[in-house]
Amino acid sequence: MQNAQIEAWQGDFGDAYTDRHLASGAGAIQARIRLWRDILEAINPWLGRPRSIVEVGANVGQHLLALRSILPGPVLHGIEPNPKAKELLQEAGFNATLGVAQDLPYAPNSFDLVFSSGVLIHIPDFPGDGTLGTPLYKACKEIVRVSKRWVVAIEYFSAEPREIKYRNKLGMLWARDFGQYYLDHFSLEPVACGFAWMALTGLDDLTWWVLRKK
Repeated sequence: MQNAQIEAWQGDFGDAYTDRHLASGAGAIQARIRLWRDILEAINPWLGRPRSIVEVGANVGQHLLALRSILPGPVLHGIEPNPKAKELLQEAGFNATLGVAQDLPYAPNSFDLVFSSGVLIHIPDFPGDGTLGTPLYKACKEIVRVSKRWVVAIEYFSAEPREIKYRNKLGMLWARDFGQYYLDHFSLEPVACGFAWMALTGLDDLTWWVLRKK
């Protein structure tokens, strides 16, 4: 099942998603700038600003563009399963890698901060290819593994896991309490959380969680 989902993001389905992001304009970047100012404010009192950041599932890099405008110092990386989006990331000047969340090609503790936005929601929490751990567990484990200090999730929240039809398709999107999922499975401490209400921010009613490695 998970292989079919990955193939969808690598192919025409993912290309269409990329095209929609390209068409969203400068307003989408400004919305993410406001979002990241809130997130970084939660991080700064603890250990200062991160010097290296990777986005897992970066698509065309709207979050990375926002971060580059407010954090000129850090080295910014993006990993993305869709080849078209990966090339656009690279053209925008980011360190771009073709790959998936469940198998990150980085050494342990490679980045001060590792984050996803609208990515974990598309990874199922049921057995995929028969190997140890669900696809969601493996993706989160990889995110924690390559993080030196911070893990940030920007995803859809639901107190109980529930499936949501996405682009008229089932088997493509699940909302849950991703912050609690991380705490339940990995050695992390909660630092902060917030909500990006669409009516105020223009973002898609997103919840964000900041966690710190113990």
